Amino acid sequence: MTYIHQISKSDCLLLQASGNSDNLALIDSNGAVLKYFEGLVQERFQVRACVGGRDDRFVSAGGFDGKVKIWNRSQSNALEELVGHSSTVNCVSWSKSDIYKLASCSDDGTVRIWTALCCNKGV
Repeated sequence: MTYIHQISKSDCLLLQASGNSDNLALIDSNGAVLKYFEGLVQERFQVRACVGGRDDRFVSAGGFDGKVKIWNRSQSNALEELVGHSSTVNCVSWSKSDIYKLASCSDDGTVRIWTALCCNKGV
């Protein structure tokens, strides 16, 4: 296991484990897997996932491939893929003041501010 994030106002946790293809999961307080999120590319570096958007409905994470992926918590497939970094994305964080915005930082030395279009669609 490389990272755990507790979802506020929820009994659920995001669990990121290294070493397998389904490495990002939503689990309940008893440790039962509720959902695997597909498409995250993680190799040898720790990547931090988070939740955000309206009612913490969305999960986002950066990957070894330099992309940021966004999932709806109720779906396994990514809704949106944000491309712009040229190296591993280490961390993503949703804005507390704008439910459509998130930031990512990367080993390429940049911080990017994104508008998540999938959040605007009411997904």
